[in-house]
Amino acid sequence: MFYPKLSIIIPCFNNGSLLAVLIECIRRQTFEDWELIVVDDQSTDATPSIVRGFEQTDKRIKLIVRSQEPKGSATCRNIGFDMATGKYIIHFDADDLISDTCFENRVKFMDNHPTIDYASFPAMAFTDPDKLPSFHDKGRLYGADQDDIDLLKRFLSADYPFSTWNNIYKRTALEDIRWDEKVKIYTDFSYIVPGILKGLKHQFSGQEEIDYYYRVNPPTGSMCSTFVSPEKCSSTIYLFSKTLDSLSKRADYKKRKKQFLQFIVLHFERLVMDGDKTKVQDYLVFCEKYFRGNIATSLDLISKIVIGIQNLKLRKGVLYLLIVLRFGYLKYFKVLLKQLK
Repeated sequence: MFYPKLSIIIPCFNNGSLLAVLIECIRRQTFEDWELIVVDDQSTDATPSIVRGFEQTDKRIKLIVRSQEPKGSATCRNIGFDMATGKYIIHFDADDLISDTCFENRVKFMDNHPTIDYASFPAMAFTDPDKLPSFHDKGRLYGADQDDIDLLKRFLSADYPFSTWNNIYKRTALEDIRWDEKVKIYTDFSYIVPGILKGLKHQFSGQEEIDYYYRVNPPTGSMCSTFVSPEKCSSTIYLFSKTLDSLSKRADYKKRKKQFLQFIVLHFERLVMDGDKTKVQDYLVFCEKYFRGNIATSLDLISKIVIGIQNLKLRKGVLYLLIVLRFGYLKYFKVLLKQLK
């Protein structure tokens, strides 16, 4: 039986043409001791046949079609993990790209740092595959922070220093950490935060070279195309409640709860901009449960003032102004300044 050193897991749904490009990147890797497990979420297009074409020519590539409920990337990733045999695990998205030395650098780093559970490597966004960014280009750089940062604070504040695709994991560290199959959005958050709470040892690579390129504005078929569908609204309330319940067991719960409020407000903003009063009200019921008093009252008042504004640009401006006045969050203040210029 084939037991590679590295297992790569990729869920996909109706994204075969872009996935084919990523698979070609994987086949060009300078490190060759890997297996690729593609878990198809019951695509309705040619995606399975595209992957089978690769499977027939490269024994390291395996296609699995999801045969259990529920539908979604989390289920697919759990299936892939259960099938994986590598010492190290990497999770990728189907529409992204990697450098030719991605696997070599990640595996070497883990081999040289046996006491850590996972490591993060630099990643940047791209829109044009013919013009991929470099490490020192302008733009948001993920996976290149200092090791002394407060990871939990960053994720609770919706300021992700990395995502799962930045990382390489020691397989043994993940044995009791599953992707929550009820979560349909913020899935990276739902997977990374439990690992932080468990105490997994993490390190940034310090590498000044991009090894992962994530696609922005992907075509239809992305698993996370909207924030406010009914299913994703319910999922968010479930995830946020679960997170707060986990944090409540910690001695620093009050501090962490305050940090998490930034993420709570971020999703509130998205709901208000969408303009569905029922979804906003459902979310406010959740907020009242965990943030009784002035905070819940403030969010309720802001929603009533803003949601009736028909002009979306004006709605956003008033919403951001009220959030700045009530919570003082710098992100919204910066956006307001740009709008005034």
